[in-house]
Amino acid sequence: AKYPCVCTVKSSGAVRCDPQLIEQAVSNLIGNAVRHSGSDEISVTVECDAKAARIAVEDHGIGIPPEHAAQVFERFHRVDPARAAETGGAGLGLAIVRRIARLHGGDVTLKPAVPHGCRFELALPM
Repeated sequence: AKYPCVCTVKSSGAVRCDPQLIEQAVSNLIGNAVRHSGSDEISVTVECDAKAARIAVEDHGIGIPPEHAAQVFERFHRVDPARAAETGGAGLGLAIVRRIARLHGGDVTLKPAVPHGCRFELALPM
């Protein structure tokens, strides 16, 4: 596939990507953290090594119960359906992020943040 953007990482290689899709993925991750975490602080970091570039969005909010961790990337899944009217959304954002990551040969993962909250990491191969 041809991508209109090449992000070069000093001495590590390059990530070939569609910048609009990556922007959408990162925007979805940040939007979810803002709307659903209840956290006052959200951090976005970029880390690179020889294998991948990783964009992480981390909050220190209410977190996601472990029993929902495997399902959060499924379409229409809501961790707390009762909050849907309050926070909005259709439960598609994380499914879209995963689809975009996989279109680029990467993936997105969910890890707990310390001491509480969520860390979503979008990994794109070099």
